[in-house]
Amino acid sequence: NINMISTINDLITRLNNGLDRKLTTILVLNSKKTKLILKFLCEHGLIYNFIVLNKKYCKVFLKYNKISLPFCKFKVISKPSWQKYYKFNLIKKLFSKYFLICISTNIGLIDFNIANIKKLGGELLFIIEKR
Repeated sequence: NINMISTINDLITRLNNGLDRKLTTILVLNSKKTKLILKFLCEHGLIYNFIVLNKKYCKVFLKYNKISLPFCKFKVISKPSWQKYYKFNLIKKLFSKYFLICISTNIGLIDFNIANIKKLGGELLFIIEKR
């Protein structure tokens, strides 16, 4: 879905810009996919939290500590013009060195560790690399 991917691009751009400017909060577009990704980031300790402000926006509370955002750079892998699906073995070979990987699968959004345990592949949405 092209809208879903462009929503992810928008979210990642806003996160990277907020981090570069050392902001404590940012506004992102409100969508089902955005909320799933923000929940994923909360679960991995990369943001404090987020709240839905209205139908259009969510407010994200950025987290700054040793393992969190200031040390990370988000990079979109799947793009509107080219959605990238990978089998588990290829994900393991190409992307296991990154700090965090977000993979969309039939069981939801998962990181590399869960993909490794369950031997699952899927659409690689974005990676987070150390700066």
